[in-house]
Amino acid sequence: MLRFAAFSAAAVVAADQCCFKDGDVISLRSDTGNYIGRCNNCVAGGAYKDSAFVHVKTPASSPWAQWTVVNTGNGKIALRADSGKYLSRCNNCAPGAAYPDEAFVHVDDWTTAPWAQWTCKEAGDGKVALQADTGKFLARCNNCVAGAYADTAMVHATSIGDGSWVQWTIESDGAFREHRCAAPTRPTSTETPIPISPCTATPSPTPAPTTATPLPTIVPTVVPCTDTPSPATETPAPTTQTPAPTTGTPRPTTDAPIPTTATPVPTPCRLPRRLFRRCPRLRPWSPR
Repeated sequence: MLRFAAFSAAAVVAADQCCFKDGDVISLRSDTGNYIGRCNNCVAGGAYKDSAFVHVKTPASSPWAQWTVVNTGNGKIALRADSGKYLSRCNNCAPGAAYPDEAFVHVDDWTTAPWAQWTCKEAGDGKVALQADTGKFLARCNNCVAGAYADTAMVHATSIGDGSWVQWTIESDGAFREHRCAAPTRPTSTETPIPISPCTATPSPTPAPTTATPLPTIVPTVVPCTDTPSPATETPAPTTQTPAPTTGTPRPTTDAPIPTTATPVPTPCRLPRRLFRRCPRLRPWSPR
């Protein structure tokens, strides 16, 4: 992939016609092919000597059909004639006119005269319309006033779409410029391109080691659960009712056998006769 380090002027994109620089000199061509121009003493009994008619054939040789643009700073323009005065709307300035507002060239200072300020609007097909402070548009009007020429400039159209007589073609230096309002685009290169290898992004520099000793990790102390159930403090009371000892001592047996007090009669000596002599008191035993 190649990226270019520098660019030069290139193609332009056509823009609208309503763009002006201070000092631009333009001419306004009507739908009839004639141009609007300053006309001196062309309206009988007019309030001012210079009015505007659509009567000029060749603006290049007619300075009264050339208008110098002044930007007002609020999106509008003022058109200064060769006389130094400005094209303006003038109310009831042409006796017997078909419409009350005709265009005259009589304002010396446009900053104090909103009727000398015009809003340029696109009309399509390279044409524009000029809207006055009243909201109506500057237009060619045929036989609308008793004057030196048939077509005068009146401010009476209510819409751009009223007709072709509301639309004007802007010419500069005697010619229409389709791309007069041009927006510059990215220019092409005039210098040697600087090759840049794709997908070889230079690695970011290794960040300097951190010299600050990191803070010790603070391990949160785990607090043991304090909700240990309390030991049973109620020791069961000892049985205080000790069973009473048996107080009834068993009576001794009183029925002990009564010793025989009578001396038993001794059993007569039953000895053999040969021993009889040793027991003289005994009689010799003889079986019965």
